[in-house]
Amino acid sequence: LYCEMLGHDVSSFGYIPCVNMTADSNLLCKTVGYLTCSLFLNPEHEYVLLLVNNWRRDLASSNFIEVSAALSTMMRLLNADTIP
Repeated sequence: LYCEMLGHDVSSFGYIPCVNMTADSNLLCKTVGYLTCSLFLNPEHEYVLLLVNNWRRDLASSNFIEVSAALSTMMRLLNADTIP
């Protein structure tokens, strides 16, 4: 996050771990992954398609923190191509 704020291009190595963190079972890693995805990615980015399955799984979760993290990221990143 800090390197991105300084203007360096981290798209080649930094975006995929953020998407992978959204699938983690650890709640802290999951929320950090969703937060960084919502900050780094735009709705037209190709990695948004990788988040769709994680959104579906987390929306069906009984943990309200997972549901709210998924919903907050969906509000920022959904477009017509990724509506589940």
